[in-house]
Amino acid sequence: MITSNHLLIIVIIFNTKDMNSVILKTASKYLLPLLLLFAVFILLRGHYQPGGGFVGGLVASIAFVLHAFANGLENTRTFLKYHPGI
Repeated sequence: MITSNHLLIIVIIFNTKDMNSVILKTASKYLLPLLLLFAVFILLRGHYQPGGGFVGGLVASIAFVLHAFANGLENTRTFLKYHPGI
């Protein structure tokens, strides 16, 4: 169960600046397109099976969370074409 303390911790983590890790930035640069491609593959493969779309959405969200950890939340928000509503 997610409480307000958990949400506060998540907000604090996302409001920090870059992690300044060259390895994380390089890995996220290469993993973001691969994870998004894999998410589309899971979405299309599991379209007629239970949970396919949900798992594809989870993989896509993990790609953007990884990008946010590596490059900061503001860079990830400018990377997205549409505002996610946060």
